Amino acid sequence: MGTWDEHGRLILNTPDFDELFQNFCMETYHTIHWDPVQQMVWKDSVPQIARSFDFVMHSLLALSALHLSHLYPQGESYALRALLHHQFSIHLGGKALSRITNENCSAVYIFSVLLALYVIARPREPEDLLLVGEMGIAPWLLMFRGTRVITDNSLESLISGPLAPMIKGGMQRVELQNSANNSLSTGKEQLMMLQVFITKTTADARLLRIYTEAVEELQKSFMTFSFDQYDHGTTDAFIWVHRVSDEYLLLLRGQTQESLCILAFFSVLLHKMKAKWWCEGWSTHLMTQIDRLLDETHRRWIWWPFKEVCE
Repeated sequence: MGTWDEHGRLILNTPDFDELFQNFCMETYHTIHWDPVQQMVWKDSVPQIARSFDFVMHSLLALSALHLSHLYPQGESYALRALLHHQFSIHLGGKALSRITNENCSAVYIFSVLLALYVIARPREPEDLLLVGEMGIAPWLLMFRGTRVITDNSLESLISGPLAPMIKGGMQRVELQNSANNSLSTGKEQLMMLQVFITKTTADARLLRIYTEAVEELQKSFMTFSFDQYDHGTTDAFIWVHRVSDEYLLLLRGQTQESLCILAFFSVLLHKMKAKWWCEGWSTHLMTQIDRLLDETHRRWIWWPFKEVCE
């Protein structure tokens, strides 16, 4: 399954390492993002960072093993190897997460992204919910939102480091969303109708503000997906996760009907990324769970996203 020394450090140039590392550098990297510039970061810069930080290497190998498990489901050992590397990455990365510096911020950033992708891509249980569950906010969501904390505190170091094209590309996507003309957005009318429903039934001004802001952020993401000249990467779908407020997430954790209806529209964005192996099936899984949690009245609010995802 792999070879480690007595300190939990991965010993390189073993059969386990060679197979998983080569698969990431040759196959997995280009399944994460559509953009050639971003792909080169995943192909060259990320493995280079991994060679200097064990916790990044383990998370990289874990995702690669999951990818192989997806390609060769009969190979039962891949899923186990993915779990082992994931557990080592969590153990080793905990210290770095608690002390982010200019020297390790790029490693911690990509570690958070790799962990989030792993949690999304791993085999799921029927009772799993993509964003919320009995234990609270999902781990992958915390990881994706954690990258925002890293960029907020270490932006200068990140944009001058090995992940600069990735960070700058994400910033450009944000600028595109903010400047886009929403009149062409797919789902614009349906989101407007959702906002009308929420406005009519929400008497509390603070709750209305929280829900309205979440819907407005979704409108920006839908606008980005209305451009047909390119494929879409993680930034386009998950930027909403970065930008939605902590107040909304608390309501989502409480599974309020309105917050779940908004989440149903987010599942449409995930559905547009269904060709990505690591996102395969998540939109239908999420929509099924939301439908189970809604009452009859609020199920009528999500007729359009339900049709887009499940029919």
